[in-house]
Amino acid sequence: MTPPRPGTRGRTLGAAALGLGIATVAIAFATPLRETLVSGILAALALFASTLGLISRARARRVGERPSTAAIAGIWLGIGALAIVAISVLPALLMPAGAGAG
Repeated sequence: MTPPRPGTRGRTLGAAALGLGIATVAIAFATPLRETLVSGILAALALFASTLGLISRARARRVGERPSTAAIAGIWLGIGALAIVAISVLPALLMPAGAGAG
């Protein structure tokens, strides 16, 4: 049995980053009104997707290969999901505690 090529594992991580990034963006976009805990979980998933993409990109460069498109897309989808979560959470965080009651 031959060992896998060094870049193969990086491509697998890139595909995982892409899938996680797509799922996180879809969930963040489809649920604008969510609890703070869910927003925190989505932010963590977005960071994890970007981190997986960055790890995949670093591994590909280390072995002298071109980074996979899936890894690069996973990085940007994670950043996009984080932006969606931040846009929906920031107004609630910046609003004074008694401003909504009236």
